[in-house]
Amino acid sequence: MLIACKKCNQDYKKSKFPLRDESERAWGENSDLGKEEPILINPLEEDPEGFIEYDFSMKDMVKAVGKCERGRRTVNELTGINDMEVMNERVGKIRHYRMCALALGNGVNDELRTEAERCLREYISSCSPFSGFARFYFKKMGCL
Repeated sequence: MLIACKKCNQDYKKSKFPLRDESERAWGENSDLGKEEPILINPLEEDPEGFIEYDFSMKDMVKAVGKCERGRRTVNELTGINDMEVMNERVGKIRHYRMCALALGNGVNDELRTEAERCLREYISSCSPFSGFARFYFKKMGCL
């Protein structure tokens, strides 16, 4: 069990736990859990960035896009990662990320650069909301 936002838990994921092969589902206490291959990405064991990327091509919206079947199903069926409210929040984050990336890329004074580096570390920390999106953005901007 992992912590998820209320919207994802109640409106999207609910009690869904799809497997690649439903015939391998562990139904009893003697079942082999190792045979289950979940579709849902487990961020404690897998890097979601290997499955999900972001599309900046739409005006005023940043959409998560699955890079493979598991990524697509996680994005499209099992989470609210592309809920309008969440996509709008990503746009708000870009404003902060852009200022940070500009400060890191330009010849700013040491104090501003130090503050930009501190912000970058905070944004990409796994404890921060939207950290996967932040890492994707800063990699795309050449800051990581």
